[in-house]
Amino acid sequence: MTESTQCLQCDALLPPHFPPGLCPACLLRQGMSPSTLTGAAGEGSGGSGSGPRRGWIPPTVEELTPKFPQWEIVALLGQGGMGAVYKVRQRELDRWAALKVLPDEVASDPNFAERFQREARTLAQLSHLHIVTVYEFGQREGVFYLL
Repeated sequence: MTESTQCLQCDALLPPHFPPGLCPACLLRQGMSPSTLTGAAGEGSGGSGSGPRRGWIPPTVEELTPKFPQWEIVALLGQGGMGAVYKVRQRELDRWAALKVLPDEVASDPNFAERFQREARTLAQLSHLHIVTVYEFGQREGVFYLL
């Protein structure tokens, strides 16, 4: 007998044979939340000032293009509390990918670079159908990014 379960956070149906709890999208959001990146356990998303301010305006495609000349940045796909995601094409590999850019406010924490590197390396080691693959990460001209 197959039991249908829903994500505890967004009520999305979980994939078959997926453990109960959060869906892949909510797990990723939780993993990249400010409280997770700072290592603060037990804090909710309403923490005090560790995330970007409301109304953060992500860089335009035109502003990002000179920083990442090796990629064709096509469009802004969306934005949220922990950054903005762009549709990009890796020219040399002719491969489509997503570029996530983090807000300046998050990167202003002096310990952030170390935490960001640790989180990106951990995420890059994961291989699962419902988890995005990290091809590259880093900081370029003050912009922290994941590809």
